[in-house]
Amino acid sequence: MGRKKIDWDSLDYKDYPLKNLLGKERRVQRMIEKRKDKIQKLKDSIKKEIQTINRNIMNLKGDLSDIRKVIVEKSKDVTNKGIYILRGDKWIRGKVRFMGKDKWVHVGKTSEWGSKSDDEIIEKIKEKLGKHFTKQKK
Repeated sequence: MGRKKIDWDSLDYKDYPLKNLLGKERRVQRMIEKRKDKIQKLKDSIKKEIQTINRNIMNLKGDLSDIRKVIVEKSKDVTNKGIYILRGDKWIRGKVRFMGKDKWVHVGKTSEWGSKSDDEIIEKIKEKLGKHFTKQKK
């Protein structure tokens, strides 16, 4: 016949024997620690995900800035107003502000190009800029 089986689920903790309470206490402590570890792992994975999303946002902001520069440049009229001719003692150079940056073009020696008109020099600058921006990718 033996001893009567104890229904542990229906017992209050005050009715538990001391030996069983000590085991139960340690088991509940381990359960709490495991759940805290799970929470910490989730927090770490969320932090990593937030970091990757923030990196993506920063990259997209850079792309947006580049797109806005291109829109501003493409919406400008293509005239000779933005091209500057710089005549030095030995060299003639051209300067053009394009996509928010200054582009410098070497036109030639002053001895060769010094007697040419500004329109001819501007055409040479445009030609060299066209070659510079349409280079084949290697």
